[in-house]
Amino acid sequence: MDPILPTPHRLRRIPRVLPCVAAFVLAMTPASSAPAAGPTASPPVHADAIALRNGCFVSTAAYLARFKAEFPRERGVSLTVELRDYDGQHTIAVVSWRGAWWGRDSQLGVFPLGATVAAHPAPERLQAAASAALARQAIREERRGHDPYGKRPATPLSPPERAAMVRDAATLLPHASEFFWIAGDRDDVPLLFFRPDPEWVAVYDPLTGTARARCGAGSPGEIVRAIALRLGYRAELVRRDPAPAPGSRVAAR
Repeated sequence: MDPILPTPHRLRRIPRVLPCVAAFVLAMTPASSAPAAGPTASPPVHADAIALRNGCFVSTAAYLARFKAEFPRERGVSLTVELRDYDGQHTIAVVSWRGAWWGRDSQLGVFPLGATVAAHPAPERLQAAASAALARQAIREERRGHDPYGKRPATPLSPPERAAMVRDAATLLPHASEFFWIAGDRDDVPLLFFRPDPEWVAVYDPLTGTARARCGAGSPGEIVRAIALRLGYRAELVRRDPAPAPGSRVAAR
């Protein structure tokens, strides 16, 4: 596997364990309030019905699936950007709207990138513009008295809370997913495995975010264990949850 990209946890390298060309990305999510958007002047925000910790990649996947279904003539991709004053990488959606490119952040809402589709037909190349636009949106939120990046929770999630959040992520995702438990140092750790597309695998962990790797084949259990090891878990045992119950917030709706 390729070495992990810089993350908030500065993860260590481990030996090659999967036949994948892997470049793991931890998609971290800050916390804040999303501003409202008009139905025609700007693309819809589609705020998440369920709040996930470090769930920006899951939120973006859910948003893009809904956006493309509602507006099949528009375009949309997920994009990894760097956040100012935030130690980690972050996933947002970039969508076309009325001939211009817009960004959609799970917490900061929608914002223009200052780029037209005609002049910039490849949204994948708008990383610098998206990072700058996201920084401007964060400054606007700061001026409104909001904390665009949020404060790290004072208390960690308990194992049942983490499991509920993993199940909530499965509810939000537009992809099929599988729930796994890995044996850690003290408690079992819940992780969610899914494939964003046929050539990529992803594992969501509320503590670290979403790790992704290019990998067209392989047992989900083996992939989850390999990713768990890369994330620093001991992962001595991996077991699949055959029928996970809905998460607490899902059941309450």
